[in-house]
Amino acid sequence: MIEKQDLLDDFDEEVAGTRKILERVPFDKLDFKLSPKSMSLGQLAFMVGSMPGWFLEIINDDSIELTAYKQPPKPADAKGLVAAFDEGVKSVEKALSEMDQARLKDKWALKMNGKVMMEMPRGIVLRQTVRHLVHHRAQLGVYLKMNGVPHPALYGASGDEH
Repeated sequence: MIEKQDLLDDFDEEVAGTRKILERVPFDKLDFKLSPKSMSLGQLAFMVGSMPGWFLEIINDDSIELTAYKQPPKPADAKGLVAAFDEGVKSVEKALSEMDQARLKDKWALKMNGKVMMEMPRGIVLRQTVRHLVHHRAQLGVYLKMNGVPHPALYGASGDEH
């Protein structure tokens, strides 16, 4: 069984590293892409920075309709990106702390044009969303490295921070 405190602990551990990555986003290179099919550095950074909103939607609602999802405003610089991320993190921590443990077993759905694309217990979706955050943070780390930005230490030492 997924415990609320375990989700909070995992979330807190991963957002600390994510914040370190977001602080280093070079706003003069937001158009950089690894390939024509890749997201730009800016798209990826804005997505990662706004992911706390995803957690809030999963905690507060029984589903998300992708066609109705509205992207938050884009910040003007890395400081604004981190500030928005930090604000979202605080909201997630509060909402998750206050959420009833039993709610983690409730079904949650991802929909597109009214059609259910995925449905599973809310706790599993939240755990997967933590993993999704880590995945995109890692992508963003590659983008930064390719642009000469030193990679911060996340789970231990970083070759860039000796």
